[in-house]
Amino acid sequence: MKRLSSFFAASILLLLSASVIMAQSRQKMMHHGPGDGPMGMRIAEQLNLTDTQKEQIQQTMLDTRKKRIDLEAKEKVGRIELHELIATEAPDQAKINAKITDLAKLHELQMRARVESMLAIHKILTPEQRKKAKDLHFFDRFGGGHWGEGMPGRMHGAGLGLRHDDAQL
Repeated sequence: MKRLSSFFAASILLLLSASVIMAQSRQKMMHHGPGDGPMGMRIAEQLNLTDTQKEQIQQTMLDTRKKRIDLEAKEKVGRIELHELIATEAPDQAKINAKITDLAKLHELQMRARVESMLAIHKILTPEQRKKAKDLHFFDRFGGGHWGEGMPGRMHGAGLGLRHDDAQL
């Protein structure tokens, strides 16, 4: 039984380590996203965004960023709590499972926030801008090959020339 508990704890620690490495990679990508610099400005110009559209998109992204930061903080605390539950002398499987469920819910909320933000940006664009954005593969930055397809990723200034530190998702 002790051997099984040790194996279980080691497996969970390995999974947590992989999650941390993936999170660090995502953070690095967020700070060097495609929305930074001249490339993002060109896309904003090619889409012929109005100042109002830029402001609406930036506000959408800022709101989502705040939500993301809050959810990520809760997830980090939850991962610490999971580690504490696993590291006890007699790990309680029910408590561990409940914490894993909580972490999965936080992940779901993060994904929903990204999708809601992408849909909000989609609504801000005119039909012509959406077509142009599709032709420019603008929505590919959010994951998937076409709009709405694939796993949505983080938006990096949405390619609109917005500063990544102010408007990143």
